[in-house]
Amino acid sequence: MRKSFYYVAGIIILLSGCTKSGGVSIEALNTLAQYEDSVYDLQSIAWGGKAVSRTRNANLCGNELFMQLSTLDEYNSVRKDLRINRANFSEKDNCFYGKIELSMPIQSYVWSEDDPHERPSELTYERFFFSKYFISFSYKVDNNGLFTVTDSSYIAPDANDECPYSEMRYLNCTIKNYSHQVFVVEFPEYCIPDFRTDTFVKGKVTMTYARQ
Repeated sequence: MRKSFYYVAGIIILLSGCTKSGGVSIEALNTLAQYEDSVYDLQSIAWGGKAVSRTRNANLCGNELFMQLSTLDEYNSVRKDLRINRANFSEKDNCFYGKIELSMPIQSYVWSEDDPHERPSELTYERFFFSKYFISFSYKVDNNGLFTVTDSSYIAPDANDECPYSEMRYLNCTIKNYSHQVFVVEFPEYCIPDFRTDTFVKGKVTMTYARQ
């Protein structure tokens, strides 16, 4: 609470000269104090299709993938959170603009035309691993103190990975719901290995992040 007070007071002093467009309201500063520099940890990965075994452990089967992935050291070693960066004030619009950064592990495969594995069981942990991928969104805080995600969708770039099932190809996503406590990000078509059926499957994934 003390940190928020000093933070708001500091911004008021720093922006005391920004009054040409109506000034910075205390409502906007209060909202910034709620959101800026906040971190949201991944809590759930809900799979929208049939129950799957996301790891080699066939006893772990269901629609909650985060619990399954959390049993893998390779997955746990990669950062997975959503962070709200500091905003910049626009005198022209009399509001603040900032970025939301999503950091997530994605599965990478070693793939070649001469070695085209089609089944998850043909891949060993030495042949695929988790790497960190960043997705960026934009937000705005107006002079009434309203926090809005202004650019809520992300379009993945064309993947050069030769593997047709590489997660790099399936990162299109949208922030569906948000508050200062929870953010929900939806991937309409994601691709994952299902070791229960020994196939790669596609379906909707919903990731939920809760504030630290």
